Amino acid sequence: MKPLLHFATLLLLLIGQAAKAEVNCTAIAAFDRLHDAQVRLNDYQTPARFDLDASIVRAELAYVRDLDLATVLGSNSLVQNKQVFARFTAHSERLLARIEQGDPARLRAHFADPDRKRNMETLIVYLRSLPCNLTGVSFTNNTMEQTVGSGSPFEIDLKEVIIFLAAVVTAGLLAWLAQRYRRKQKRRARRYTANYATTYRWNNADFAGLLMDISGRGSKLKHHPDAPLELGASVHILILGEWKSCSIVWTNAHYSGILFEQALRHKSVQKIHKAQLIRQGRAA
Repeated sequence: MKPLLHFATLLLLLIGQAAKAEVNCTAIAAFDRLHDAQVRLNDYQTPARFDLDASIVRAELAYVRDLDLATVLGSNSLVQNKQVFARFTAHSERLLARIEQGDPARLRAHFADPDRKRNMETLIVYLRSLPCNLTGVSFTNNTMEQTVGSGSPFEIDLKEVIIFLAAVVTAGLLAWLAQRYRRKQKRRARRYTANYATTYRWNNADFAGLLMDISGRGSKLKHHPDAPLELGASVHILILGEWKSCSIVWTNAHYSGILFEQALRHKSVQKIHKAQLIRQGRAA
């Protein structure tokens, strides 16, 4: 059981490392700076700040516009995650066209668009969810607070990882239990020589008998010559101080085949077998 738990832990660590390695943090930082510059442009204050943020938009957009989002976000990223970045890039292109017109007041119409506003609010959630060290500004209005509070869209990926791990652990556990069951059944099916004196109870009477060729499932019983057993009869046999319920599966004048209703433990079978060896050693 411990190796199975170790395997699940190792698999979780490997998935975490792989996800971190796949994300292009350099490109993510560029998206973050592009986003922050647009937040400041939306809150226009001075011409100098406008010119600086406009130059940031030009530079970062020139870098991110031709990026392959599959390599930026990693191969395991959901389709909708990539669409958020793609829409943000397209909106940034439109913003740059307005910036080139040189009128800061015209930018308000760009940021007032509900779709662009939602896109920027969603993007910052994605950016902060990625395993990259980012710093910057973000919207502080009520809509943004509600978006962040509702949870990261990347939680879907985490759920998929947890489901996958649960399936792997469950499959491993079932395989381990099946293997253990087969080993137990094999041990029970193996027959051991025995010469175990016992008492069996049938028709409310006790008789002396001898167990021979025992396994976890059943045994060959040498019954009392005056008390032969009937096929299909139910009997009780005293084994290691406990009465065991059995049924007769074959019988003749001297022997009967018995089937234990509850299989004997392998240790019990071994004790009966070893008891015979001890007696043989003493007799020798």
